Amino acid sequence: MSFAYAWQKAFFQYILSDPEAAYNEWQREEATGADRRAFAERSIVQHRVMFARFHRYLVSRRTTLTAFGANDIDGFFSHLERVCKPGTSTRLLYLKLIDRLTRHVTVWSYAPITRPPPC
Repeated sequence: MSFAYAWQKAFFQYILSDPEAAYNEWQREEATGADRRAFAERSIVQHRVMFARFHRYLVSRRTTLTAFGANDIDGFFSHLERVCKPGTSTRLLYLKLIDRLTRHVTVWSYAPITRPPPC
């Protein structure tokens, strides 16, 4: 088993067992912006807070990062409308966060069933 495959598999288990810690680690170690540069510390803090809010919402709906769907996202945005100022960029920021998150969770979720490259 290659190191990369083993790491992917372990990280997928981490995202299932402790999503917020796994997200925090990913933000610190790997996440990059559109320009492929690491996020500034202030952005990392903001992303962590946003992720924690989204994750708490999913938990309150009894769903997980690997099982949520469009109805959960719609419900989350309805929730945000009640607690965030209208006319702010909050919705767009959450859309970007959820998009980035789902792309990475998809990669992580396939790690356990992907065959490792031959040695």
